[in-house]
Amino acid sequence: MNLTKRSENNQGEHRFAPHLPVFITISRDGLSLYLSEHSGDCQVGGLVFLYVEDVDAVYAEITARGIKAQSPPEDFEGRIRDFRVIDPDGNKLDICTRLNS
Repeated sequence: MNLTKRSENNQGEHRFAPHLPVFITISRDGLSLYLSEHSGDCQVGGLVFLYVEDVDAVYAEITARGIKAQSPPEDFEGRIRDFRVIDPDGNKLDICTRLNS
């Protein structure tokens, strides 16, 4: 995963030397994710749930940026509405909104 691409959400980046893997913090709406290219930091293929106020708006935003989701948002058991994005390394992000029961 190439984490060196700069964005407005990139809050900080650390490398021990220019040729070594990067550790980066990205933030949005009070949520921060810490991402690492260092081997051994975690198992590849994990799953993270990110809860947002409006899953449909987030889906529209990311697909407009060219990011592909597995499918459009769907309701799950009347409790959440979500969609999933899988990064090039196989890590999964479920973007979710809790539904009123």
